[in-house]
Amino acid sequence: MRLSRRRREIKLVTIKENEDGIVAFASGVISAISFVVLVLVSFAQGGKSNAGIGLIGLFSLIFAIVGLVYGTLNIKKGDRTFFFTKAGFFINVIMVLLWVIILIFGLYN
Repeated sequence: MRLSRRRREIKLVTIKENEDGIVAFASGVISAISFVVLVLVSFAQGGKSNAGIGLIGLFSLIFAIVGLVYGTLNIKKGDRTFFFTKAGFFINVIMVLLWVIILIFGLYN
């Protein structure tokens, strides 16, 4: 009598981080750092900053929007981890909201 034993297969797969998620995270970090620096510079100058500070803030808003787009588009890729994608998405959502609030207050005051 022969006993048949089913062979179990184990697949060893290395799961990589989503590269576009890293771009989203880096964009969010760049936007957050520039936000903090620009707010501190504006307070140090008594709120009378020049147009260069505003231009840097606008580029920082663009970084946050680009990171938000990368974070939303790359959440659906399979066989990847999404830590940086999700972290970048949440950082960029917060940064876009903060930059929009700053722009609205700047326009109406």
